[in-house]
Amino acid sequence: MNVIAVTSHDVRLGVFIAFAILMGAFFAWLFLKAPFRRWKAKKNIAAAYFPTVNRTVLHGDYYLINDFRRGDGPSAVRIDHIVGGDKYIYVITDRYFDGAISGMSEDNTWVFYSRRGKKQPIENPLLANRNMLNRLSIVSGINSSFLVGVVLVNDECFVSRLDREGDGTSRLVGLSGLEALIEDYENRDVTPFVKQELWQTIHDLHELGKEHEHE
Repeated sequence: MNVIAVTSHDVRLGVFIAFAILMGAFFAWLFLKAPFRRWKAKKNIAAAYFPTVNRTVLHGDYYLINDFRRGDGPSAVRIDHIVGGDKYIYVITDRYFDGAISGMSEDNTWVFYSRRGKKQPIENPLLANRNMLNRLSIVSGINSSFLVGVVLVNDECFVSRLDREGDGTSRLVGLSGLEALIEDYENRDVTPFVKQELWQTIHDLHELGKEHEHE
């Protein structure tokens, strides 16, 4: 029987190789994490943003409706997430911008600057969100004063606007700031919903969205 002697040099070499492999994998992960996140968001924005939205809902013990759809054509209602808080109902639109955006809250169009240096006009996401909020108010009967519009964008997106707060009806926020934004509204000195009425409202919204599947 042949016996292979393992020296301390072999052990140190093996440990070094293992360490080098782990470090290589770690730096590869760091290098590829951002491109992978961008690819995932571009492919399916709602799915990429859902973990953050869901975590916010769980932490606050709120209600959540995803992918609300009602009607067809120009008057259709399309909302990525509806969050039922204790004091407000949040109408959330998911947007992804691989670059920078600039504009005023009341401008019909904004400017998008891509990472590749291209410049192009885009629809004002705040106005689009506010439009969906108003349509939801009409089809559901919920007073718009109880609704808060949120345009959720990727954290890497640089936002250049002179009036960052907008008019208060719809707010634009990076993904990592969603929970703080909702907490800010929920901490305001307003009367909270009656729990049973809130549950019934969210239930009715869920059923209203389901009706689209059978139209």
